[in-house]
Amino acid sequence: MRKRFLLYALAFVVFFVAFSFSKSSKPAVFGIGLILGEPTGITLKYWFDNTSAVDMAFAWSFEGKTSFRIHGDYLYHFKGVFNVPGGDLFPYLGAGLCVNISENPVLGIRVPLGLEYFLGAIPLEIFLELVPVVNIYPATRLGGNAGLGLRYYF
Repeated sequence: MRKRFLLYALAFVVFFVAFSFSKSSKPAVFGIGLILGEPTGITLKYWFDNTSAVDMAFAWSFEGKTSFRIHGDYLYHFKGVFNVPGGDLFPYLGAGLCVNISENPVLGIRVPLGLEYFLGAIPLEIFLELVPVVNIYPATRLGGNAGLGLRYYF
């Protein structure tokens, strides 16, 4: 039980440390939505500035035995790469952690690679991401996640 608590605490500390590195004085934008795939659940995103953000998901993972998954990533967005009418389309790259909460918890390192499309008329984002994952606890193992989702921004 003690190892499990330390594992969860480590994941959250790393996620919140990402917030402290924000150097922007601009107001942040917050989005909430759904992600479908592996994992499937609720997704949150907090923008620090025009290119930097963190995202988080509270979701169900269906890899092997079903478990509850929490992940958090720091993301860097490459704006201006694609020009599309009616919105903004740009790729992103990031790094983060994931924790599968079950009888046998798993801690992993994530490297999300994605593409986001912001609709011009309403504050809605559609995204697709592929995520290589290296599980580091309890054993080292390579894996991956993929998801399609949307977020509404406030």
